[in-house]
Amino acid sequence: MKKSIFAFLFIFMFYGTAFAEKEEWIDKDYNFSNAKAIDVEYCVSEDLCNGIKEKETAEIFHKNFVAILNKKLSAMNVSVNMLDNNDEMRMENNINAGDNADLIIKVKLLNYTVGASYSEGYSYTTVVPRTSTVYTPSGPVVTTTTETKIHNKKGRDVPTVYVNVRFDIIDTVTDKVVWSRIDNRSRQNEDEFDNTKPRDVFNRILKDFKNDFQKRVEKSRN
Repeated sequence: MKKSIFAFLFIFMFYGTAFAEKEEWIDKDYNFSNAKAIDVEYCVSEDLCNGIKEKETAEIFHKNFVAILNKKLSAMNVSVNMLDNNDEMRMENNINAGDNADLIIKVKLLNYTVGASYSEGYSYTTVVPRTSTVYTPSGPVVTTTTETKIHNKKGRDVPTVYVNVRFDIIDTVTDKVVWSRIDNRSRQNEDEFDNTKPRDVFNRILKDFKNDFQKRVEKSRN
């Protein structure tokens, strides 16, 4: 019986006002180079559907994931096709899967909202130049000095973007999952200059998985 290597990866990453948590498992023995045709299914959790989110994200998904992945993999004679499926129940029951596909990539949007979270207070310093004029018998002399100013930022609730996406790749012959990833991210908008939208975080999540999948296919062929 084929031996699978199970590995769970939890990554907690703090960078500025961003947070990311990634949970992942990959069948290390699976040969992705066997895939010649890939079907992609995308759906949005029912509690997120409002007539806008599902349409906006489907457009982003097709443009920035399916179309680009198809372009990249076509050089290796791999076709990528997006199935017309935004129904959570059909996706869970694996209906509409392409008969000729070797792999199915199922992508489910679990969170795509803007809320609020607490941002801790902090202090920082700036150096401010000061000029002064001194009058001497020879005339006025301008001198420049510097002054250190301390700024205290109070803790407060700030707008926060939350995006969570699940990826599952299924082998159509065995009907087994060979790769799963849950990518959960949030980002605080600290001020008026930071205007991150859910679509921005969604794009980053899609880009990371697309690049990782492409690399794994390429590696399997070498």
